[in-house]
Amino acid sequence: NRDGTDDNHSRNWGAEGPTDSLRVVRLRERMKRNFLATLFFSQGVRMLLGGDEFGRSQQGN
Repeated sequence: NRDGTDDNHSRNWGAEGPTDSLRVVRLRERMKRNFLATLFFSQGVRMLLGGDEFGRSQQGN
């Protein structure tokens, strides 16, 4: 598929999708904790969906 640009700014830390790399898995887990901490310490109504706390994904959908 050649639609769009090749300029990709995703944060997958070097591995697209599931990976066995311990470094990538640790980075992803740390980012989940960081985002939850940001959400809980922010002002206003918290918008947390069921499954967000353990990284539920719809595989890009």
